[in-house]
Amino acid sequence: MLKLKEVTMMTDDTYDDAGELFRTIRNRRGLTIRQVHGNLHKTAVSHFENNGSDIRMTNLMTILKPTYTMPQEFFELIDHTNNRLRALSIKISNAYQQMDTATLTQLADRYANAKKDNPPRYLLKLVIKSFLSDLKHQQPVFSNEEEDYLQDYLLKAGPWFFFEYYVYSNVCFSLSKRVNDRLVQQMIRQYDTFHLSSYDELFFGAFYNLSTKYLQRGDYQEALSMLNLVNMDKLKANVLYMRHHIAFVRLATAILSNKGAKQAREELSLLLKGTKIIDPTLYAVNINWLESLHIDPESLDLERG
Repeated sequence: MLKLKEVTMMTDDTYDDAGELFRTIRNRRGLTIRQVHGNLHKTAVSHFENNGSDIRMTNLMTILKPTYTMPQEFFELIDHTNNRLRALSIKISNAYQQMDTATLTQLADRYANAKKDNPPRYLLKLVIKSFLSDLKHQQPVFSNEEEDYLQDYLLKAGPWFFFEYYVYSNVCFSLSKRVNDRLVQQMIRQYDTFHLSSYDELFFGAFYNLSTKYLQRGDYQEALSMLNLVNMDKLKANVLYMRHHIAFVRLATAILSNKGAKQAREELSLLLKGTKIIDPTLYAVNINWLESLHIDPESLDLERG
């Protein structure tokens, strides 16, 4: 599995207290309590700001509106270090990128007792197993029972939220083609029915991970079909690394399948020459990938890593 760079915005400017954060925002906007309280009594807002008192979600939305602050931003600023999924995903990603099996083993031990009656913990246990097994080159990754559980959970009625996309995009590389064929269609249906923009990178990342899986196995047609299932142009321009990885896989697949190989070689050469200037580390990763796919970098007029 090609190791992706996970770009996560981390900052020390977090707040343990929601009232303190709201007061900071209100003061920064130059607004008085009178200007934001809406149908709430002014003393209720004052107590919220100064005493850390609880506030209903609907009331919080009311007082946020005059400050032109999105609820998503507000909640991200409230001690995001307590976001267990984010913290765990960063730890998993860093360990995987560094091929740190010891850390992944520690995480696996932490979730070893996770049971099916607690789906979130059990699914995270399987995510960690997927990464650890990939580093150890263990196949198959999941037992039939585990694969059936993943399939049943993701196929059951109900929308997909961030957690569901996170799980699937990080286990799809370890699932059988039979199961992936079903889950890909389910993911597309759920995405088309409802999604937030924060789901996009995981959604497109699943197709990228599947395409690299088939590319490594020499199934070039299937690799391209994964990328062609969705319009990759909809991937946000600021998700640069994902766009780069997808372009790399598409061009490498074209070269290996001899479909428009000459043009693909020229485009891949230009892509990687630009990458070398912007991110030498990513360039080295790409050169290693070319060599593992038996594409000679020198045939693209490129220097070896």
